[in-house]
Amino acid sequence: MIFVIISSLQTSIMRITILLLLICTACTNHRAGPKAFVLPQTLSIAAPAIPVGVTDYTGLHFPGWSIVTKQDYHTGFWSFYDEKILPFFTAVDINDDGYVDYGILIKKQDTVQLVILLNKNNSFTHQVAGNFLLPHYPDNKALQYCLLPEPPGQIDVVKPSIRSLILTTNAIQLMEMENRICIYYWNNTTIAAFQTL
Repeated sequence: MIFVIISSLQTSIMRITILLLLICTACTNHRAGPKAFVLPQTLSIAAPAIPVGVTDYTGLHFPGWSIVTKQDYHTGFWSFYDEKILPFFTAVDINDDGYVDYGILIKKQDTVQLVILLNKNNSFTHQVAGNFLLPHYPDNKALQYCLLPEPPGQIDVVKPSIRSLILTTNAIQLMEMENRICIYYWNNTTIAAFQTL
């Protein structure tokens, strides 16, 4: 009986000691001084470089077209996005085959279109986004579009009607300034478009 009481007392003392150590550690002030919280001024996204294979492919398959440049953008666009990004280009595995696919905006005279390159071991096929063909005004530097990756998840839209899209793989979202206007995704056979505005 005395052994059980001593053993129980030792366990209680050990628990109290551990509890006191945790409390002392939690109460110790490790900060040298207060730190100010700073909000970012713009949306910053790391920009991948455009691979040579992508520029070669677009040059070969779209003669007379060229890749959009930063100089084509409206000056107001850069108040929403970091000037270090390439808003006309994104890299994402859209069809979940283990290869990085690409979305790229190309221009010809007064027109801009979105091309999605499907990569299979550095051999490309492409699909032009049929619902995205915009007038381009090079004198006005009027482009306001950005391509961003969209991770798997559920996308809900309420206008013009209530609709949902469940993405099982990565997708490409087309932004106009800060507004998402369309998501391009893999529907198991081809690239499909889900209008969000």
